[in-house]
Amino acid sequence: MKSHSLSTLVVGVMLIACAGCQSNTFTHQKFHERSPQLTKVVLLPPQIKTGVASNLCVVLQGPPLPEEAKMRAELPGLIATAFRQHGLALAGSVQPAQLTDATNQFWNTGLPDNFFAAYKTMSDLKTVQPEAIALANHLHADGLVCLNVYAFQSSSSRKGRVALNNFLVFILALGGGQPGYWTPTSAWTPCSEAVVQISLFDGKTGELLWRTLQDFTPFEQKPPAQVVAELFQNYPKR
Repeated sequence: MKSHSLSTLVVGVMLIACAGCQSNTFTHQKFHERSPQLTKVVLLPPQIKTGVASNLCVVLQGPPLPEEAKMRAELPGLIATAFRQHGLALAGSVQPAQLTDATNQFWNTGLPDNFFAAYKTMSDLKTVQPEAIALANHLHADGLVCLNVYAFQSSSSRKGRVALNNFLVFILALGGGQPGYWTPTSAWTPCSEAVVQISLFDGKTGELLWRTLQDFTPFEQKPPAQVVAELFQNYPKR
């Protein structure tokens, strides 16, 4: 009995400790062959959406979070530096005014307000996108980098619901039960979270060469430099 209690306690602690640390990385099988051939790689306009969530099922409300301005100001430069440190120099950032409406569907994903829909939009990224070829030709580039960020913080009322939800999830884990009978989330739920995705496309073929997606909880404790450093831990080794 003691052994069972100890094991379920460990599971409960791991459930809380590991939440918000998930990553999703894709690397093209010919990445090391193709990436050195990229001579002009540009960073497309960042797609960043932030706001406040009032319910457990996260839907953004209100104006952007104060952290969004810092993300927009710092992430592009940090990403360019990280790519350069890994042997891939970026030629610069592209402004929306430089892009045509015909290429809008590729670079402007239009992240939904709903967290799960936004996460699905990012995680379901196609590995081959012909639109990338047209955009690269328009920009006279042979490589494209996309940045997507979705981040939320909780309202005061949601923080209370999250605390109760997570307490019940933890207690149920101790008992070896199955979440979901009494909570709409069925799992540990963060008070704040940021999902960040960086993707690199070959502009000549439209193929995705590398993509990393990771969520950070609580994201306020992770400065942009640390976020980028953790994302590039998933970059292919030379």
